[in-house]
Amino acid sequence: MISQPRELLLNVFSVSKTIDAPLDYVYHWCTDFAAVQRAVPTAPRRIVQATKNRVVYVELYEGADGQQRVGVDMVTLKPPASWHMEYVGEDNDEIGEYRLKTLGESRTRIDIRFRNKWKGSLSLSTEEKQKIENDVWDKYRAAIEKDFKQRR
Repeated sequence: MISQPRELLLNVFSVSKTIDAPLDYVYHWCTDFAAVQRAVPTAPRRIVQATKNRVVYVELYEGADGQQRVGVDMVTLKPPASWHMEYVGEDNDEIGEYRLKTLGESRTRIDIRFRNKWKGSLSLSTEEKQKIENDVWDKYRAAIEKDFKQRR
């Protein structure tokens, strides 16, 4: 069996986005996981616990082999400007640190640091995984901004 290069087994990278909405709005939008799912459908999610400080949800997704997979996200909320996510899935485990910073009255920057560890033979390069997260967060940014403008 040929082992994969270490680089493919662990991804550590950051994603930053500037969002045209105030920090408190961005925080509440991003941590309302049912609303996020409705606004930007990704893998189907089912929230199994939601408290003031913690949200746990299960998501179903299709693996590279076409088989259905399951993952669990455990999110610790740290209002008013951060949250921590731990994901355990069949193909990978991931940790995400999310931090918001005000850039003026109606602008917020989100900085996310990801640490992703692959299991088994499936893995993506850091560049591939970062592109996926960037694309997802471009969709989230657009949805947040659209929602904020509609509510003004």
